[in-house]
Amino acid sequence: MTTPADDGIAHALRNAGLDPDAPPALLLVSACLLGRPVRYDGRDKYTPLLLQRLAPWCRFTALCPEVGAGLGTPRPPIALYETSAGVRLQGCDDRQRDVTVAVRDQVQRVTNVHGALLKARSPSCGLGTAVLHQADGSHSLTDGAFSSALRAQHPLLPIADEVSLQQPARLQNFVLAVWRYRQGID
Repeated sequence: MTTPADDGIAHALRNAGLDPDAPPALLLVSACLLGRPVRYDGRDKYTPLLLQRLAPWCRFTALCPEVGAGLGTPRPPIALYETSAGVRLQGCDDRQRDVTVAVRDQVQRVTNVHGALLKARSPSCGLGTAVLHQADGSHSLTDGAFSSALRAQHPLLPIADEVSLQQPARLQNFVLAVWRYRQGID
């Protein structure tokens, strides 16, 4: 499955004892990155170049944990807040609207995938890039509600965001990790 612009991935797979001509691995992808208008503002965050680079090596299955949790599109924005009950995913304008459990529970829909590509800076999907609002008004960065549940449920699953995979070496390492993970579970 070697392509002229495969970022050295076929070579890396061969060096790892993997067959680059094997069928693509299955990658869970945040639906907004696939071009689906599921974000709170009714838009997408389509990443065609990244998906094109991944396509020879991965098949895609979409998931938006917020839509899966029953939140409509468009919808009022939500954010992560530190509370006395721990980190909660709540409405920005209505803190009584707590969707933490519903979004985390979407991890139960994740089966038979070999890796995940999630949306950076999302309060649901961010990987160390989601803004956490502290009680004192300060901010820090953390994992999103869904991504933290995904890491807990599938601790060995390769997970990345679209920002980190802009670097060819990281993309290559991610694909290699996804294919190794598949080999271990197939």
